Amino acid sequence: MRNIREFWAETYCGIPTVRVYNTTTQTLTNAVASNVLFNTEEYDRWGMHDTASNTDRITVVVPGIYLVVATVQFTANATGVRTATIDHFNSAATRRARISAFDTPSAGAAAVTTLCPTGLSLVAAKGDFFRITAYQESLGNLDLTAGTSELQHRTSAAAVWQSRG
Repeated sequence: MRNIREFWAETYCGIPTVRVYNTTTQTLTNAVASNVLFNTEEYDRWGMHDTASNTDRITVVVPGIYLVVATVQFTANATGVRTATIDHFNSAATRRARISAFDTPSAGAAAVTTLCPTGLSLVAAKGDFFRITAYQESLGNLDLTAGTSELQHRTSAAAVWQSRG
């Protein structure tokens, strides 16, 4: 049963959507999974992301089916593997779902960046949240790329409410 606020918001304010990205480089330690941080919102009319605290989270504000997508771009390095993972947590921070994208740079690709796109669609409750995790094994630290404009969102994430589920 929806409350009046959810009904009004759906009817008059559009659907819950958010798109976030990072304008600064984030350095990942070799062989350590790290939450991807997002310091900028392209749009977030529903308050699903906070740029001051828990900047690695997209929080569900209206229960339903969500499409969550993420793109993680690693700076050029020809060694090792790269992964990008979307984790879905309930409000008690217990993991409920996980999907990963995996890539291995090809030989001689030292000057080519690695891009790991991933996405999932699932039912989420109010208070649940999503995190993007990046992992790399390049035998050294490796940066995630940053963007400064809409067309340069190299490492970004978005969530779109699809239906009440």
